[in-house]
Amino acid sequence: MLIRKNEYDKMANVEQSLWWYRSLHNQISKAIHRSFGKNKEISILDAGCGTGGLILHLKEKGYANLKGFDLSDFAISYCRDRGLNVFAENILNAKNHFDPNTLDVIVSCDVLYFLEDQERRELIVDFYTLLKPGGILLLNLPALKMFSGIHDLSVGIQHRFHHKELDRLFDGKQFSLIKHYYWPLTLAPIISFDRAKQRKKIRSGKFEVESDIEMPSSIINNLLIGLMTFEQRFLPNINWGSSLFVIANKS
Repeated sequence: MLIRKNEYDKMANVEQSLWWYRSLHNQISKAIHRSFGKNKEISILDAGCGTGGLILHLKEKGYANLKGFDLSDFAISYCRDRGLNVFAENILNAKNHFDPNTLDVIVSCDVLYFLEDQERRELIVDFYTLLKPGGILLLNLPALKMFSGIHDLSVGIQHRFHHKELDRLFDGKQFSLIKHYYWPLTLAPIISFDRAKQRKKIRSGKFEVESDIEMPSSIINNLLIGLMTFEQRFLPNINWGSSLFVIANKS
């Protein structure tokens, strides 16, 4: 669990505008739309909702049946101040709060890296149980060890994923993997270079533990949002990036 309050403060301040969050949220809402069309009454759970940015985004898209939970009291406080339907809980106990076959969509962004391998696999089984037949699971995961750095220490990333791990994470008899891809492609060289410098600082022992969450100028931010929109539209099979986005369907 991320326990540094200042990181939650940074997240809450930028997650509705920063290019990275905007891109992630758009990927999620588009994936939901592709599966459910214009149906806005579907039940959506944000498992590890943080300070509530995704739920706010989905509300703006017209979705009404939204719930979320997070283990952090800091995160839950932000969500409740925003009037969101959330509760405090460990993701490993999610199955205790919902009946089987009752959810249409489960989203979990940058949470599974806190868990051990067996815990992750058991959680996927729990998600399968909670979803209705035809429901979808959307995951965003930190990807590839080459993108590790001080940022990982700051937000608690204990594991970076490779797409080859998905076969082990998912049981093909339960979930069908619809799609998975790395992102962002065009910024990957810059991110890789910066994280390499961060790892050098870690080895030197002279560094401050602080995440990369930072709002650039509005001009740069808008350019990056446009770049991410271009990637998602014209580069659908990205094979390199610091995050791994996964779409799975309950068979």
